[in-house]
Parts: sequence; C-alpha cells; structure tokens
Amino acid sequence: VLLMMAAIVIFMTAKAEATLYHQNSTGDSYVDETSDTTKITNYGTLGELYVGDAVPDKPGYQRTYIKFALPTIPSYETIDSAKLYVYFNGGVTGDNKDYINLNQTSGDWSESLITSTNQPGYETSVLNSVFIDSSSVHEYKVWTGVGLKNLVIAWINGSSANYGVVLQSDSDG
Repeated sequence: VLLMMAAIVIFMTAKAEATLYHQNSTGDSYVDETSDTTKITNYGTLGELYVGDAVPDKPGYQRTYIKFALPTIPSYETIDSAKLYVYFNGGVTGDNKDYINLNQTSGDWSESLITSTNQPGYETSVLNSVFIDSSSVHEYKVWTGVGLKNLVIAWINGSSANYGVVLQSDSDG
C-alpha cells in the first residue's frame, strides 16, 4: 500500500474554547525487507511511504515509521481527540484486502538513517487498525483518520517516550 502523507490532529477544550493543533510529521521513512540490497537502503528522502508486501507471494515486508514533535499543551486544556491522518494512494496486492496496524515505536530512529537492519522495535499491542479493500478498484485513494488519543496524552505528559509509530500490514511478521 502506498502512503503519501501523514499528519496528526489534536482537538482540545479548555473552559468554553476549543483548540485544534495540526502537526505534520517531523520524520518519516519506510523500511524494506525484501532483498539484501533493500534491507540496507534508507528511504527517508523519498516522497512516498509503503506498507505491506512489496512483492506478492515473496517473503518480505515494508513498514512505515512516522514521528511528530508535539505542541506544548497548557495543563488546563483537555485532549478530546487525537488522530493520525494518513492518505492512502495505492492498490493492495494479493487478495486486495488487508489491515494496516498502527503500533507504538519502542526505540528512537532517524529519518536519514533508518533501514530494515537497524529499525527500532515496537510495542506488540496494536493501537488501531485500518481496513483497506481495493478489490473493486485497483487504486485506493482516501484520507483515513486513526485514533491515537491515549498515546498522544502519554507522550505529552511524559509517561511514554515519543518515538513515533510504525504502520505495518496485519500479515507482516
């Protein structure tokens, strides 16, 4: 699945006012596990991100890593929602249906250095999933919002390190 853009949107309220924060990613890249060459290649400068099986019916996967610098939130504000918006711009291979899982990344990484061989780990519990079905249309183009409220709260209050998230196919692994 081809991803084109990602942004996080945080909606908060304080007293009678509502505040909306929009943050583009501060780092994004994908890793490719399909060959010895792609395992050591960094894709941080490319304009596209990929998730899923790179080559149908062959071993290997592609995962996308995204991270954000979050705004300072005044203590009197309450986070009502936080969503990662991703623009899916590509067909799904294989049976044309897949879940894209979102997991918290458990180690730091750099957009200009990350490869399949040095990618950080991630939490095994899935934060959220998006079902992609392009069986009726070859190209699947849509913005999708994925809830991240509890994770964003943990990042902002410091109870969890903000290393970003990883998007990966449910069949990855």
